[in-house]
Amino acid sequence: MKNLLILGLLFSLVIFAACSRGPEKSQTVAEEPSTSSLDVEGTIPVTAGNFAQAESASNFANWAKLGADKEIFHYREATPVGPEAPTVRMNWDTLYSNRIVKVADDRTFTIELPESELYLAAHVVDENGFAPYYIVESGVHEVQIDTDYAWVLFRTEILDRKSEETLSKSHEVQDKIVVQGIMKDSTYVTPNYDQDQLEALRQKYRQEAVETGAEMVYAKKAGVVDQHRLNVSHAAGWGGMAPELHVSNTYPLSQNMSGDVCRAITFEDPKNKFFTSFTLYDADGFLMEGETHINSKMWEPNADGTITLHFNCGDDAINNLSSGGKTFGYAIRNYGVSQKVLDGEFKPLKPEVVN
Repeated sequence: MKNLLILGLLFSLVIFAACSRGPEKSQTVAEEPSTSSLDVEGTIPVTAGNFAQAESASNFANWAKLGADKEIFHYREATPVGPEAPTVRMNWDTLYSNRIVKVADDRTFTIELPESELYLAAHVVDENGFAPYYIVESGVHEVQIDTDYAWVLFRTEILDRKSEETLSKSHEVQDKIVVQGIMKDSTYVTPNYDQDQLEALRQKYRQEAVETGAEMVYAKKAGVVDQHRLNVSHAAGWGGMAPELHVSNTYPLSQNMSGDVCRAITFEDPKNKFFTSFTLYDADGFLMEGETHINSKMWEPNADGTITLHFNCGDDAINNLSSGGKTFGYAIRNYGVSQKVLDGEFKPLKPEVVN
């Protein structure tokens, strides 16, 4: 009887030790994509004070629905147009790869970027909407975040979104991206923010963005940028980063304008480190069908080195972008932002009507 009691005690201790182990980190994760995220109980009111968190949660959830909380989710083709896109103001310069990660107590994990002739960057955004890292160098990088989850966006350059050959080259780079040291189970649990309040504030901020044509601004941490400006930027184009010379990007945004007249604008090359692009969006901030995108590797300069872009001026117009007669606005992307841009000397945001 005594021996049985001792054996029972030993068995209980083993069970207790097994249950007391901390959660494991994984080196690679290859589970089936999830179809939805889980809601926690209780509705959280959405105000100006927590809009950034609520908007970030909404975007995290959109990517989780595509399986990004189970494995790296790659777009293999150019970003879809219209509201089918996971977020507003995506681009056609790059293919998107995404991973939602959950971190252990030390809140660290690693990102590995392969060497590539194509532009490739890793962009880390936490649950507060801050972007503490924007990485453009190849190699293994250890990062640390302040929240339980982070969204990691990888941008891999597309040389020609209509060419299967160039897309396959981008795919080869995408497949060499590695994320390690995260929790084995990174299933994203969506906080239950009041969706009606979130949508009302989102539309209010988006309207302010297109009416003022304000430049979208973001931050690495709290206390650097006015929260109202951050809220407007998150609503107009969630997932940006703080400007860093020759490393990160900036995103000036035009006002919306009618698409039933010909417009043009001429500017000097801003000399960004990587490249510069212009992308048209509909009145709600989504990509549009047609020839709505151009970058500095595509456009034809004038004889004096300046660049003229046309909007809705017909196929014969140099560097013509078309909204198909619909209302549109556009975003400029300065990849590897130059000092000229940081000094405010490059803002071609008001094209003039051409008679």
